[in-house]
Amino acid sequence: MWVQPDGVLFEMRLRVTTVAPPPATGFPQDAVTLPESLVFVCCDDDAMPRIFAQVLLDRAAADLDSSLILGETYEEVVGLVERVLEMAARLGEDRILCILDQNIDFDAGSITGTDLVGDLRARGFGGLLVIQSANDEAEDKRGYVAAGADGSIGKAVKGGVPEMISHLAELWDAKYGAGRRRGG
Repeated sequence: MWVQPDGVLFEMRLRVTTVAPPPATGFPQDAVTLPESLVFVCCDDDAMPRIFAQVLLDRAAADLDSSLILGETYEEVVGLVERVLEMAARLGEDRILCILDQNIDFDAGSITGTDLVGDLRARGFGGLLVIQSANDEAEDKRGYVAAGADGSIGKAVKGGVPEMISHLAELWDAKYGAGRRRGG
């Protein structure tokens, strides 16, 4: 802590460790689940959502070798569209689920998730595109879909990873009708 003429400055250092979660429980027997081995492309300019994305990939039984977590640098975000299109050509777009932060800000410039969605759709990508944003009111959600996203999810997911997987599975099922139902 430092006292300065215009206020007090605090510095905090945290050590963050991810721990493998216990097996998923608490899903209703008829809940839709995501197919295994999906390829996720997650993009966020903040570190904590990228850490959360790693846990999500683990819990969703994603193809960890092919999945990407991007957004640490402006260059990663600028190259996202080309990387997704290359992956789609190689793996099939129906194996790819993109979760894109809506507001991606760097000193070099700002990019929105809906800009990325528009670029991907204009280039013919038909895979699942989801906007993740703190701005998740009904009007915001309608705007994301109008821009070409298949849906959206808020940043404050109250039920954590299981709720996020459930919401993503519902979006997957709505698009492809290929979700699996637990217990069935």
